[in-house]
Amino acid sequence: MSGFSLPEVDALLSDKISETDATFFREHGVLLMKNVISPEELAVLKEESMALVEKSKDPELKDPDFKYATHPSTDARVPFRIDYLTHKMLSARVLLAHPFILNSVEMLCGRNFIPTWESKVFKLAGTGAAVNWHRDAGPALPDEAPVFFADFYLDDADETTALRAIPGSQKLSRADAMDRINALNEAEQFEGDDIVILPMKAGDVLFHNVHTLHGSPAASSALRRVVYFAFRSIEVEKITSPNMPAFIPAKQRVLAACMQARANAPYTQGETPFVYAPDSEWAPPADETDFSDLNYRIPHLEL
Repeated sequence: MSGFSLPEVDALLSDKISETDATFFREHGVLLMKNVISPEELAVLKEESMALVEKSKDPELKDPDFKYATHPSTDARVPFRIDYLTHKMLSARVLLAHPFILNSVEMLCGRNFIPTWESKVFKLAGTGAAVNWHRDAGPALPDEAPVFFADFYLDDADETTALRAIPGSQKLSRADAMDRINALNEAEQFEGDDIVILPMKAGDVLFHNVHTLHGSPAASSALRRVVYFAFRSIEVEKITSPNMPAFIPAKQRVLAACMQARANAPYTQGETPFVYAPDSEWAPPADETDFSDLNYRIPHLEL
């Protein structure tokens, strides 16, 4: 995309994004942060993640949390997404409580926020499925109240596997967005004047607004795994899901359990933890330490 450049955000230099970075994200719907995941944490994530990737290859697997697509050049049925990661991976629980990310989420959402959706999207080595242009499911919201994903890269993403996005497209009307999505997918187009390619390094994180148009082509190169956690403010959750009030405290409890898991992880010792301090109206129990009964698999539409 001519004239477009991403800020240089380095997580080793600060404990959160800057106000300038936050403004850039609200305007463009994407923000790249480097060096977020330490090498020690990345190694654990890769190991646990790989076990799920291998499980997904089982042709007899009948788990609805594992999603599949058809690779266009081989017609092979290939796995590409796994949902409810905190239910499946201890390292994903630890990752959800990453202080740089949660400090930055608080800047964008305010102190009253919750994590919502979670998944891992991956491209198998040699048979990486395409992800068609789309908007993620999400409510129509003003730019100052973003609903967004933090995309944690466990592997490098070169130009053959990298995400494509259209900065600023989160501001398009639903009709205009659907027209553009349909045209791009019909043409199988992943390059253009307003399309940016976002190569990433393992350990980097991308924030993307749920309404930013994005996708990626089929690939036949190396394995690429990305963990996605979605965030939104409690105020937005109340507006968009008024009939599911139990979801808010349920996800706050998940966040508390993940913060405890991060404090206990051997590879996070010495870091300054995030302090979750929502307004008193939304304050969870301060003294809860036993999460042994917690079910991390909380479908958003079933509460």
